[in-house]
Order: sequence, then C-alpha cells, then structure tokens
Amino acid sequence: MVVTSACAMTPAPAFVARPACPLESSDHFYFPEDILPDSFERQWYSEHLQAMKEPSLSCGAIGESEVYRVTVLPSFSNPVSVRVSRRGGRYTARTIVLDGAGGYDPGNIMRENHQTISADEWKRLKAAIEAADFWEEPTDAPVHSDMIVVDGTQWIFEGSAKRYHVVVRHDTNMGLFDDLGEVFAELTETDKAP
Repeated sequence: MVVTSACAMTPAPAFVARPACPLESSDHFYFPEDILPDSFERQWYSEHLQAMKEPSLSCGAIGESEVYRVTVLPSFSNPVSVRVSRRGGRYTARTIVLDGAGGYDPGNIMRENHQTISADEWKRLKAAIEAADFWEEPTDAPVHSDMIVVDGTQWIFEGSAKRYHVVVRHDTNMGLFDDLGEVFAELTETDKAP
C-alpha cells in the first residue's frame, strides 16, 4: 500500500462523544467526519474494527468510565487491537488479533484475550497518555509535503472519557506515541504489534 500525504498539522478538536451512533455500516460509525475527514482512512480503519467486533468509542453509551484503544495495522501482518477500560475501580484489557493483513483484507478473529489489569498498570497507561500529550496532539502528524510512505504500520490511538479523540501515526513518525504503544503491548499477553 502506498500512502502519500501533503497535509499540515491540524490542531486537536474538542469533541464530545456523540450520544447516538450512525449506522454501523457507515464509514463514520467509528470516526466522525469532522475529526478524520479522509474517507479512505475512515473506511480502512473501520473495516478492521468491524472485523474485530469492536465498539465505537466516539458515540453511544460506551459503558466504561474511561477507555483507550490502539489499533495497529501493519501492511502485510496481522492487525491487532488493544482496548483498555476503567469502570469504577475495575480495569480490563481486551486484545484482538485478526488473521488478515493490516494493509489489505482484515480477515477474521484469530486470537482474543480478555484480562483484568491492576490499578498500577492503569496508572502507567495514564502516565504514558499524559507524556504523549494525547488529548492535545493533532489527529494527523505533521509531514513534509514531499514525504511518500510505502507500506509500514499505521497506529490509531483513541480515547473516550466524556470526550473523544483519535491520533493516527505511521511507524515512521511515532514520536512519543512509540512509548505509549509499548505500554499498551505490555498490558496484554500479546507481543508488541508488528
């Protein structure tokens, strides 16, 4: 897959989670158009989340007090999603691995793991979210107008805590989000996503 981009840095919008969800089949069920305006990206990411049977974090009754998810889409390897949630004083993590490829057909669920994590592990995740300045970061990373990315891994970080935000990074431009990805991986029984 070849991705070309000439976008500039866009400030992070303040976005309150939508009370009602659009149809699950729509390309903005997971990602609102005003936050992720590129329909190709919305469709690509959504197709994988649907295959993972993941909920939308941007709309509806989430149920958890706070939830964060990273979806990792390597061009030629298995897509992975890790969702970590807090409901009161209970912390859980759900990891899904598909048998397809992140840059192509998502395939089906190959592995699924649900686990409880400790309050200390939750605090570590929250510290990594703060260190990455997640809530203030623009959705898309600034890129050079002549930059062309061929294959690699797309990382989609989402958060919902009365408000919703998504940050998308390519593995060539992770910055502080590399550390956040490591923390997500360490909270699960799955090795760091490819």
